[in-house]
Amino acid sequence: MSGALFGTLWLAGCAGPPVEEPPETEAPPLAPPGVEWVELPAGELRAGAWEGDEPKSPAHRVAIRALRVTRTEVTVAQYGACVEDGACTPPETGRYCNWGRPDRDNHPVNCVTWLQARQMASWTGARLPSEVEWEYAARSLGSTASWPWGETPVTCERAVFDEGGDGCGEDRTWPVCSRPEGATPQGLCDVVGNVAELVADQWHASHEGAPASAKAWSSGPGGTRVLRAGGWLSDAAGSGVLVRRGIAPRFQHFNVGFRLAAEATP
Repeated sequence: MSGALFGTLWLAGCAGPPVEEPPETEAPPLAPPGVEWVELPAGELRAGAWEGDEPKSPAHRVAIRALRVTRTEVTVAQYGACVEDGACTPPETGRYCNWGRPDRDNHPVNCVTWLQARQMASWTGARLPSEVEWEYAARSLGSTASWPWGETPVTCERAVFDEGGDGCGEDRTWPVCSRPEGATPQGLCDVVGNVAELVADQWHASHEGAPASAKAWSSGPGGTRVLRAGGWLSDAAGSGVLVRRGIAPRFQHFNVGFRLAAEATP
């Protein structure tokens, strides 16, 4: 399996009928096993590339409110707590899926749909980050760097991706935070690599007409959602913090997972 071939699969599956947006909850986030929150201060993001190709442009400024984001991508064990509570449906299983493998509780949950990710977020009292919140966190509070750690090119010392074979030669994900050198200065792990991350927004090919606020862009054609960065199957070109793709909300894949966001601690 190759990262280059995988790039043709992101839009696979039909978006289906429009997805009804569940109401945002104001309940304080719960803490499934091992969840750690990283507090991010308010700031400003120049979303997208100032000089980029069409999917990344035009760039626009967005004011970001203080928020908190989970330090890691949601793990199998964390998602499993939601399944055990009856609030989430189990992910798919299979050769490259982490669900149902007792040795992968600390790996990122994959083979989940956008709908399942939103289900788990709602159960915790949190939410999926908006696309601009995700980018603000991934780019170290609005930095213009190409990677979470700066401009040094990605290698397997910093991210789990397709170098020397899928998953850095292991043909799978790795436990979360296996590459601490690739974390953001604020401590967010695996922003690049392990699994690509689902966000709340509906897909638009460019940022033209995007909201001026940091809230998710909840209107769009067909209900297709946004997926950011890359995972263990992605090559370097498909892994950076500006990489964005569309994905059908009912489509699951073993290169796809998510992390949670919530309002800042009062």
